[in-house]
Amino acid sequence: MKIDSFGTNKINNIPLPLDNIKKKTCIPINNKVSNDKINISKKGKEIVKTFQIIKSLPETRENKIDSLKTEIKNNNYIIDAQKIADKMIKNSLDESII
Repeated sequence: MKIDSFGTNKINNIPLPLDNIKKKTCIPINNKVSNDKINISKKGKEIVKTFQIIKSLPETRENKIDSLKTEIKNNNYIIDAQKIADKMIKNSLDESII
């Protein structure tokens, strides 16, 4: 059985955050002013605020990357084999518990 998505709203098609919504002015019809209002829930406002914070963050930790590049270029980058092994074992144990 095939169910088409005709006439339904898909959540992926909703633009977030809400700054993309253009404000429109109401044009009075027959000298009556429209009293339409939009109320955004507290949760919705939190989501918008979260998206704005994420949007303002840099995509990479540029200072960390530059520091590592410099260390590698100057042959000062030291690989701690014990630390890597410890993390591998910890991750393996964490995955086996889940």
